[in-house]
Amino acid sequence: MTRKCSSEFRLQAAFRNGEKKSPLKGELRTELQTFMNTFRQWIQTEIHAVLSKNGPTVPFLLWLDPAREWQVLLQLASHESFELWEAEGHELLLRHRFAIEDRRPVVIWLPKRREELTFFKVFEAEASVREISLLQGLREYGVEITHAREDDLLPVLQSYARELIDEPLPGWKRITGAGSEIVTDQLILECLASWGKPFKQTIHADKWDIFLRRIVGDFGFPEPDPEKPDP
Repeated sequence: MTRKCSSEFRLQAAFRNGEKKSPLKGELRTELQTFMNTFRQWIQTEIHAVLSKNGPTVPFLLWLDPAREWQVLLQLASHESFELWEAEGHELLLRHRFAIEDRRPVVIWLPKRREELTFFKVFEAEASVREISLLQGLREYGVEITHAREDDLLPVLQSYARELIDEPLPGWKRITGAGSEIVTDQLILECLASWGKPFKQTIHADKWDIFLRRIVGDFGFPEPDPEKPDP
């Protein structure tokens, strides 16, 4: 832990001092590049590592997502970066499309577990398969989510991942750092119950965007006016 904290301190100091604009050597340069990568860039890098492989067959990535946590994030990351197929329909339709179209590097998002594959299972052996929860993915990216914080974050993790997808790794401390406050279901319900009190008096300005995303996307309410109490 001491070594990790020391490394993070050196990276923060290097970034503040403008060292990212001058040549860095060895480990510090690699760490700084990783430190400043966004979650979008991490997703793209993970995917490009698979799709750029050389081999006897054209590589493709089968992204299994039974909890449907990654679909929107893959949509956001795919823009001008990689081709994404979203297999929402019957698996037989996916198999037919894959069989008749020219082979090319592609990411296939499928909301199933590996053991649930049926008609497309015939192509499973050719694929690179990725089946990982959003929580696991964020930890791989470098977000420090403690086990004590999991229960609070899991219900809102998708909303925050979309909100922070273009934030460098340090920006995630907004929800993981000591004393950080997240927009939980409970906070939203308390806000909705505060009749006669404008939303802006309950929701701090730096949490308004995520509050708006959650109340519209997760709760299905129309977009609220921060000056009025009713959604």
